[in-house]
Amino acid sequence: MLSIIIPTRNKADHLRWTITGLARQQSAAPFEVVIVVNASTDDTMTTVRTFSEKEARRSHFQVIELTENVGRASARNTGIQAAPG
Repeated sequence: MLSIIIPTRNKADHLRWTITGLARQQSAAPFEVVIVVNASTDDTMTTVRTFSEKEARRSHFQVIELTENVGRASARNTGIQAAPG
């Protein structure tokens, strides 16, 4: 299984575009999406929740919400550690 790790912080608009693109993929290989929300103060979590409600049936989807900004590398590593694939 392919694991797609998306660390994000205050990038709700970019995340919408990314999630929409992933949802449209016609991959024969199964994949999972792990989004790590790194202490965002915009509507990133709203975006993630909306997507997860609509798309959870079609792909494995996991959201990790960090309450403290740990930086991009640590957020990415958190996602990697959480990815079962």
